[in-house]
Amino acid sequence: MNKLRIFIAGVRDGFGNFSHVIINIVNFILLSLVYFTAIALVAIISKLFGKRFIDLKRQKNTETYWLNKSIKTKPLESYYRQF
Repeated sequence: MNKLRIFIAGVRDGFGNFSHVIINIVNFILLSLVYFTAIALVAIISKLFGKRFIDLKRQKNTETYWLNKSIKTKPLESYYRQF
C-alpha cells in the first residue's frame, strides 16, 4: 500500500511539472498572438495613415516644447455629484 502512495505522489508531481511547462508555452503563444494582432496592427495602420501619437520631431525655432492648455474654470456646484 505504501508503494502505491509513493507511485501516485510521483504521478501527481510529474503531471504538475508537465502542466507548468504547458502553461508557459500556451501563455507565450497567447500573449504573442495578442501583441501581434492588437498592438502591432495598430502601429502598422497608424504608420500607413501618417498618424503620430507623440510628436518627436525637433523644432529649431521654438524656445520650449511645452504646450499651453486652456483650462476653463467651472462653477463649484459642477464638482458635486459628478456621477
